[in-house]
Amino acid sequence: MFIGLAGVTLLVSDGLGQGAGSSKMNLIGAGVVLLASLAWATGSVYANRNPIDAPTSMTSGMQMLAGGALLLLLALVMGDAGRLNLATTSWTSIGAFVYLLLFGSLIGFTAYSFLLKNVKPELAATYGYVNPVVAVFLGWSIAGEALTWKMMLAAAIIVGSVILITTYGREHTVSAVHDSECPTPPCA
Repeated sequence: MFIGLAGVTLLVSDGLGQGAGSSKMNLIGAGVVLLASLAWATGSVYANRNPIDAPTSMTSGMQMLAGGALLLLLALVMGDAGRLNLATTSWTSIGAFVYLLLFGSLIGFTAYSFLLKNVKPELAATYGYVNPVVAVFLGWSIAGEALTWKMMLAAAIIVGSVILITTYGREHTVSAVHDSECPTPPCA
């Protein structure tokens, strides 16, 4: 999991010296992305050890409502309502919003909640590492954003960590099941 977090760090660090805004804001954005990835991993482990006995759709909905309410409160406190101008909204922004609403929230988060109940927390935590990679590639392919060698390396590290987590977990599980079925050799 730490290799994946290192990959996210490398991915985010590539944009620190680029783009609009102050370097202070870029650093805050990078910190937020890293904190979010760490929070996903930590939350996955916590949720696996303290499961809620409720349907997946209910737990997903509760988490999305709580997160949405907190983000709405933060937006109001920061004065975002006064800066909102729907007349200047681009079709790219509308498409991104619809994509995040459908795939990022409804489908993706429900799938994540399902995984929390049915797989090891390490596997579910990979969701938080893969999301930044998907965002970078969608930004490159749809919005024409820059894609650098450092981003490609970071994506390779992240995907490699996911492969490592899934491969190690499968081999470890297979050997544990085999050992429990056959406590004393030789077994047929």
